Amino acid sequence: MSDCEKSTPASTVIQRQIYRFGAPFFTDDRRRFIDDLKSRFSDGERASSFLDVITDRIVTKAAGLLQYNAVILAITYLLTYKDVSIDTLNKGPIYVLASTYIGPIRNILILIALSTAILSSLFAMTVMFTHWRKDYRCAWREVEYGAMLCMKRCIKMTIAIYLSIMASIIDIILLAIMTISVIIK
Repeated sequence: MSDCEKSTPASTVIQRQIYRFGAPFFTDDRRRFIDDLKSRFSDGERASSFLDVITDRIVTKAAGLLQYNAVILAITYLLTYKDVSIDTLNKGPIYVLASTYIGPIRNILILIALSTAILSSLFAMTVMFTHWRKDYRCAWREVEYGAMLCMKRCIKMTIAIYLSIMASIIDIILLAIMTISVIIK
């Protein structure tokens, strides 16, 4: 059993391992994360390396989410077509949208799905921005800065994931509407 498990009751360990809403959105959670890092690692360099690994994982997830959002955007774009022939597709998307009837509910859902997928992609892209500090003399300051950067990226990534989930659900609803409209006809 590790020192952490010996000194902390099981219910507290579980509470401390899972952040509300998936990321440290609240000030208490962020402060606790930094304090836990300082108590876990005796050396600032090791704590900084640990944060680098976590931050790299978040950036990798952001890259994957961008690919997923591209699929969501493509599906949403394809869901805007209704009763479209190959001849109509050759004339371009503006002609297709202008020449086919798309109900107002579908239009609103399509707009929301596109907006949330694009907004999710923007959040995911901001996760990938590079940040360089001006002062690297103190390892523990580096840990605090790295922890704040890691938490901010985690929050942005969590928001991006929620927006992608929302876009996915809307696409499923759009698919159901299209299926029902085909069955009814």
